[in-house]
Amino acid sequence: MKQNLIYDIGLHKGEDTAFYLKLGYNVIAIEANPDLVQYCHQRFAEQIKTQQLVIIYGALTDPLAGQEGVVTFYKNNTLSEWGTIDPLWVERNRTSFNTTAEEISVPIIRLDDILRKYGCPYFMKIDIEGADMFCLDYLKLIDDKPQFLSIESNKVNFSKLIEEFNTLSNLGYTKYAIAQQATIGNSTYNVTLGDKTIQHTFEISASGLFGELLNMPWVEKEVAIAEYKWIFKFYKLFGDNSIFMKSGEFSYMYHLLQQQLGEPLAGWYDTHARLY
Repeated sequence: MKQNLIYDIGLHKGEDTAFYLKLGYNVIAIEANPDLVQYCHQRFAEQIKTQQLVIIYGALTDPLAGQEGVVTFYKNNTLSEWGTIDPLWVERNRTSFNTTAEEISVPIIRLDDILRKYGCPYFMKIDIEGADMFCLDYLKLIDDKPQFLSIESNKVNFSKLIEEFNTLSNLGYTKYAIAQQATIGNSTYNVTLGDKTIQHTFEISASGLFGELLNMPWVEKEVAIAEYKWIFKFYKLFGDNSIFMKSGEFSYMYHLLQQQLGEPLAGWYDTHARLY
């Protein structure tokens, strides 16, 4: 494991990579949307030139499927962060949010090959719509594991959430932290790393703090799952497809309550995991 290395799987517009680079980490970033790859090549031209950042273009698929060549990637025409290789996610976004997607072919890449070439990172951020579990499956194929990682949690199917925790546990991860993501954008933190303190304002869609910088309790798997039970109850009441949000009157009440509390009632969450 390389202590100064981070993998940003789901680079998007570089919201997280910008933070990692600012802290002085070397970054391996993976992105399947060619438009976003081009954008980040321009945004981070200097860091790419100095080899602090390597951007890899392609999509991760099921490692057990043995796919090679190209795969269909669906570029969401409304929100670029909803790009995916999963047709079910495309249908969800179409029916629930009235979005459309453009089909393109992108190269298939293998995470285990990338890990063997560049090394195992200290932290791995995983956020690739509908394919996060593929990354965990790739980690089964290598000996070393990132000391810390994060994935966007499943907020629709509780049994799939349990599967995520069981997979993480089988990989050797023993402690977990649950981070509300909807409150991160535009928030400012003073981050101390070694002998320097850096002030950083997170961009919209950024994942926020990570690893030892994460300012929240690390708990056992059972405690984390119990916390998610309450989160799922809020999803049923205030989530994207809840009765409250489908009703104009209840939606208005929700937004009033949200303003009073100063944070979203539902939102979405990342599960952070550490080896020890």
